[in-house]
Amino acid sequence: MNAKELENFLWDMEQFFKVAHIPDGEKVSITSMYLTGDAKLWWRNRMEDDAESGRP
Repeated sequence: MNAKELENFLWDMEQFFKVAHIPDGEKVSITSMYLTGDAKLWWRNRMEDDAESGRP
């Protein structure tokens, strides 16, 4: 993903959150479902590391 694609992805997510009235506390979980490729792998590893170290 290049910088332009990332900016568009983030903008699209914010538009979705506004239209769907998504609370801030749910935005990360929802956004993570739309990650693909390297970003998804990074996020999965991050969540596993957090779980192993006891971080919420």
